[in-house]
Amino acid sequence: MAGKYLSLLIHFVWSTKNREPWIAAEWSDNLYAYIGGVLRKKKAKLICAGGISDHIHVYSSLPSTLTIAD
Repeated sequence: MAGKYLSLLIHFVWSTKNREPWIAAEWSDNLYAYIGGVLRKKKAKLICAGGISDHIHVYSSLPSTLTIAD
């Protein structure tokens, strides 16, 4: 098999400071869309995003050109 294949799937979890309920349901979709745009700019793909008022989960696929530290 010629070439390379890399599948790097990452599950990110972010929490608000002191787990305060700062993420309103009315604008959480805009937050996920913004995160998707940041990932797209880095040539990554947003697979799934969700959460509640005090934390979010983002499941994404990173390209082989991007390190986890980036």
